[in-house]
Amino acid sequence: VAAPVLRPNSAIVITLNRGGCMGSCPSYSVTIANQEIRFNGGGFVVARGEHTGTIGPSQVRKLAKKLIDADFYSMDDNYSASVTDCPSSVLSITVDGHRKKVMDYMGSWVGMPAVITELEDGVDLAAGNQRWINGSEGLVQALQAEGFNFKTYDAQIMLKESASRGQTATVQE
Repeated sequence: VAAPVLRPNSAIVITLNRGGCMGSCPSYSVTIANQEIRFNGGGFVVARGEHTGTIGPSQVRKLAKKLIDADFYSMDDNYSASVTDCPSSVLSITVDGHRKKVMDYMGSWVGMPAVITELEDGVDLAAGNQRWINGSEGLVQALQAEGFNFKTYDAQIMLKESASRGQTATVQE
């Protein structure tokens, strides 16, 4: 399948949805679009709910180029093993209205190319998701930038969760 041409002014939206499992797998979605990151934390993440961040347009284009160069648009739509209780991932990209989505449910067990896992991890890295998932470096600054109220019950939960995950620097901030 021919991928769309990535132009300097292309409208790009990259989304990663991670589904939980019967254990403590984090569930969340993140959308990267031009200069904005939107994270929506579900279960087993430090920062539940919607949070925002920024990203440089060149980083978004670089990430989109990685997906296109990996021939993402030619991948199968679904790589699902016949098992239960495992986390799932759905990675999608839209470039100028041309959308491709790939479902990964233990896809490596059914022949999914390893590059898809690398691309999923690349989206996590580009979005800085570890700050929201584990309360790591950058969480407090991101929350301040979005105008988060640190005098709420949600803030107390984030503090407790960050501490339980050993994020000393975040707790001190």
